[in-house]
Amino acid sequence: MKCKYCGKEIINPKFCNNSCAAKYNNKKRGKRSDITKKKISESLTGRISGKKKEYVEKICPVCKIKFYVNKNNKQKMKRIYCSKNCKNKCPILKEKYSEMAKKRCSTLEEKNRMREIGRKGGFGTKGYLKSGIRYESLFEKKCFIWLEENNIKFIPHKRLPNSAKVTDIYISNKNLWIELDGIDRRKKQKFLKDNIKRWEEKIKLYEQNELNYKIFYNTNELIDFIGELF
Repeated sequence: MKCKYCGKEIINPKFCNNSCAAKYNNKKRGKRSDITKKKISESLTGRISGKKKEYVEKICPVCKIKFYVNKNNKQKMKRIYCSKNCKNKCPILKEKYSEMAKKRCSTLEEKNRMREIGRKGGFGTKGYLKSGIRYESLFEKKCFIWLEENNIKFIPHKRLPNSAKVTDIYISNKNLWIELDGIDRRKKQKFLKDNIKRWEEKIKLYEQNELNYKIFYNTNELIDFIGELF
């Protein structure tokens, strides 16, 4: 048996590989016309092809600053706010989102699901600093920025000896392991339930390995302590 596209001898029916099958089907369907290509691009991008850019002036309802939008772009013409920051500050949208959140958590199952996410620290602000360091919470972000601004060398999320668990900050010059506990887990044991066990296991590892560690509950505590060391 031969491949329908390239003519090679094959055991399996019709085609020798997926590439030949795709090429054969495209050839059979024929090339797309210029009109269909234009329609597809317009539907995907919202831009009307073949027209010069014409801009429409709009005023942001939050900051009252003028901004301009391409008239020939259907998607951009829907813009109301000049930036995402203004969109997030809009009181009407905040009310709308709060109502949506209430509806979402109207059932007991959904409330329990959201509560479990919160217990595991799923609501933390995560991202990267300009230096490329990843932070897992707003608390971490503030501490990392302060350490960088004060030229203090540190290793974020360093693994503990003989373990997969990581510390939040490790300062090699002082051989200091730092844990950031922004919610004070020991005071909220009833709320955290089974998740407190992970925290206690981690603290035991510090003690078993006789590591020099310190727990901080807010940024000011860390700044005062590290400031005295350096």
